[in-house]
Amino acid sequence: MLEYTEFINAMRATSSSTEKVKIIKNASSDVHRLLEYTYNPFKQYYTTSKTCKKNSDKCYYDSNDLYPFELLDSLSDRKFTGHEAIALVNGWVANTAYGELLYRIIDKNLDIRAGDKVINKAVFNGKSRDPEGTDNEDDATDDEYQHAMGFSEPR
Repeated sequence: MLEYTEFINAMRATSSSTEKVKIIKNASSDVHRLLEYTYNPFKQYYTTSKTCKKNSDKCYYDSNDLYPFELLDSLSDRKFTGHEAIALVNGWVANTAYGELLYRIIDKNLDIRAGDKVINKAVFNGKSRDPEGTDNEDDATDDEYQHAMGFSEPR
């Protein structure tokens, strides 16, 4: 948690895109995972912090339940929907150190003042991640993508 907070504060402390790219490049794979879960347009969580705050009476938390990224995967896969999803999110916010960070992730805004171009430049060395698979030599390959996101070793 402290690592995420330090990363967000470092990103907010500078307005230089070059400096932001350096910060992202030097960040750990956990921070890259945080960026992936927040800014990947194909990860949708089907709720917002506004909806969760409006329904603050709905709250469920069990410390043996899901970890934050497992919770986000479950929301994205629609294993939990509606009031059940809201209760789980509110439970995590109220009972863990992730609190407001979880709201920021589901709102797709860490407030680091860096767009997808800066993030892609840092993580993929200027190559975009084209999920459509169209032939573009500037696109990151699946292996480059998996490695950049910390899911595999380089080949």
